[in-house]
Amino acid sequence: MLVSGHDLKFARELAETLDLRTDLDVVIDEWPHLSYRNRSTDAHLRRADAVFAEWARTSAVWLSARKRPGQFLAVRLHRFELDSPYPRQIAIDNVDAVVYIAPLFGRRIRDELGWPADKLVYIPNYLDVDWLDRPKLPQARFAVGFVGVEWSRKRFDLALDVIAAARREDPRFHLVVRSVMPWRNHFAWARPDEREYATWCFERIQRDPLLRGGVIFDPPGRDMARWYRRVGHILSTSDEEGSHTAVSEGMASGAVPIVRPWPGAAELYGQEWIHESTDAAVAALLAGADADDWAQRALRARAEVRRSHDPVAVVNAWADLLHGEVAAARSYFADQVTGTERDAGS
Repeated sequence: MLVSGHDLKFARELAETLDLRTDLDVVIDEWPHLSYRNRSTDAHLRRADAVFAEWARTSAVWLSARKRPGQFLAVRLHRFELDSPYPRQIAIDNVDAVVYIAPLFGRRIRDELGWPADKLVYIPNYLDVDWLDRPKLPQARFAVGFVGVEWSRKRFDLALDVIAAARREDPRFHLVVRSVMPWRNHFAWARPDEREYATWCFERIQRDPLLRGGVIFDPPGRDMARWYRRVGHILSTSDEEGSHTAVSEGMASGAVPIVRPWPGAAELYGQEWIHESTDAAVAALLAGADADDWAQRALRARAEVRRSHDPVAVVNAWADLLHGEVAAARSYFADQVTGTERDAGS
């Protein structure tokens, strides 16, 4: 089978895990650019019995146009593509299954793109929960993790609101940010509105006495499991997300999630973690100053994500799917979608 597309950050670990199975021989084909395939892509495609096209964009368009009869093609769609022109360029009649990573997107794919409901399959992102589940460092509960500040839609300003209000009551709390800096993301920094927003946020950190010394920046890296050992809470204040992998990763590590109700969040994460206002988020954070309270909530977060992102079920669902067993693949996480999606996929 072939895993193909540009930027395989969400698919590579899954592909490597699938390759450990005796029933699948996985070839990874990462395109060097959104619009440029590898020299070997054509040959890989000719030899593959099944194809996993990561991202519903240019690579999926190309693959759907060249799929041969009898070859199984699954396309995985994330949030980004729904607001782009790429999905409408895909030859959907040549696609055997469309995998989505959040229940909300099943409805949007069906309603906005008009793609056949019987091709839709909900499978959460692959998450190695055991790798992430490590002992926390002392006093980790006072460290609030935040991943990604390159774009204003992440609403870093709201994260600053939360941490400033918490530090007013208990200065032990601090924000730990893991991210590429906005000026190093040339797509973001090319936009004047993004530059203005980022500049305002960083000036605020310097000028606000509640934030000064209370916000720590760490460079990006692959050692996320080690980084999460420092983090006792994980904050998601975005305007919109796909599934926000940082939240599920944080939960797997034992960090207590504090999530703004962005569209679809309540279908992915338990109501205990969703907070309607900054005041409610701050109250939940301050409750974590009590070690016993924090420990109990951390246990519940771990247990929840082990159910919702069971890595064995994710791998088995993908294996069944790539063997052409669409209904079997859909069954693994059928209980996590609403009646509308369940009916659509039946």
